[in-house]
Amino acid sequence: MLQSPTFCHALSQLGNSWTLSPGLVRGLETFVRALFGKPYFDSVDDVRHFMLKVKCDGEISKEALDKTNVDFSKMPPNSASLQQHIRRANYITKVWKTAHIAKQELPKPWEGHEWLSTGEVQKP
Repeated sequence: MLQSPTFCHALSQLGNSWTLSPGLVRGLETFVRALFGKPYFDSVDDVRHFMLKVKCDGEISKEALDKTNVDFSKMPPNSASLQQHIRRANYITKVWKTAHIAKQELPKPWEGHEWLSTGEVQKP
């Protein structure tokens, strides 16, 4: 992964701006798909579906899921969840990248960065 200029570029762009470009989000999603060995799938949702289908021997049903004991923690997040993770990671990385500035004007985490003003995390 570290040998890939595409992935290195995408990861280096994280935290450069408070807002995310669509290209950066696509690059990070491709990185996550590659982490799971499926970089050429169209989306993380497709990877999840494929992995689930393999675990259930081709039949995805409640009965098949009950029999196979699928560990969803070992699967990539769905696309909505991944986008929230990317927004939060971008926010924190931007804070770290600007930590040398004494008085910062930080945007509120709940204004487009996927946290709620109560301190809770927004669910996808």
